[in-house]
Amino acid sequence: MKRLLGHRPRRLAAILDQLMYAAVNFVVTLAVAHQAGVDGLGRFTLPFALLLAAQGIHRAALVDPLMASDLPPQRVTLLTSWLSSLLGGSICLAVSYGMEESYLAVVAVVLVFWLPLDLVRHLLIKTGRSPSACILSATTLASTATAFLIAPSDSGTLALLPWLAGVAVACIIGHIRVRHSWETGRTLGDISNGIIFGSVGDALLYQAAWGVPINAILSILDTAVAGEYRAAVTFASPAYVLIAAVQTLAYGRLLRAPEPRRAACRLAAYSSIVSAAYAAAVVVASRPLSELVFGNPSFIDPLILLLTLSQAPFIAASTLGAVLIKVQRRSSRLFAARITATGALVAGFIAAIIMRSESLAIAALLLGVALQALLVWSFSRSRRRSDKDRARIHTARNTTGV
Repeated sequence: MKRLLGHRPRRLAAILDQLMYAAVNFVVTLAVAHQAGVDGLGRFTLPFALLLAAQGIHRAALVDPLMASDLPPQRVTLLTSWLSSLLGGSICLAVSYGMEESYLAVVAVVLVFWLPLDLVRHLLIKTGRSPSACILSATTLASTATAFLIAPSDSGTLALLPWLAGVAVACIIGHIRVRHSWETGRTLGDISNGIIFGSVGDALLYQAAWGVPINAILSILDTAVAGEYRAAVTFASPAYVLIAAVQTLAYGRLLRAPEPRRAACRLAAYSSIVSAAYAAAVVVASRPLSELVFGNPSFIDPLILLLTLSQAPFIAASTLGAVLIKVQRRSSRLFAARITATGALVAGFIAAIIMRSESLAIAALLLGVALQALLVWSFSRSRRRSDKDRARIHTARNTTGV
């Protein structure tokens, strides 16, 4: 494991940053669950999914292209901050207009600060300043948790207002820190020739067919099940933290490795095994964990928890396979894998809606994740085989003189 993670403080800071970022989501989920119950948490699931969708599309469509441009870093920060605020405000008006559900309005207002905050954190990580990003995430977690403690409420909607305050404070501190402590130097995007940056098409496809629909379907069929699914995703967060941390470190490792595929296989194996072990432990201890965290041993249906946590090993394998394909400069193969898996996923979602089965919808998501992992690694192997074929042809020509 030392060989995988290394000893540099910035690598440890990257892992801690991911952990605290997940902890913020955990605190928000816990607060809403305690103050509004499982139904209230279910009503919160779709707005939160919309927030994460806006964040993912914002990164791929706005932040990454500007970071890859020739603009000075401070100008990039200023420009993207204004654009983020404008985008957040527009989304705020769009999702809250005419909506009776107040969750949407509060989460939409959070977007105004969330997107610029995510911009700063994203910028710090991709320019090799993980310790600063770690400090920013710690500020977000501390301010959000403190706000929840000093402003208790009996309403799930009002429970989100302290979250808004915490995000706003962290956003202001983050922009001050970036403005006054910028260090010059090449960004990770320059070093990796841009492969670390996301694809706009892939981000749109994922959010439109994967991230938002599962939450929308569950919210429509049964808000209680949607709340249980959100709680299950929260329990899966530590596994996703590990996957995100390994993904961050994998780019540099695979770019330097003499045999990138072998290194990627090793990273994927470690991540998948650890994720599977964690998922099994959580499923076995689901009742005491539910009682400890939510005060109710039956808060989450064991089947929903099992289907949700079973995604983690496949996500780990798919993520590392995606990094390998990007290193191979074959991103079109990655998009093809996503498209194919999306087709199977949509078919499963349609069947779940027709049968009005929440469990089938989550099972369809698990099937889509597993199929995508299989396709990604199949496509990454095809290049290796073609290279071997070229070598054999070259050897044959040298031998025969043809």
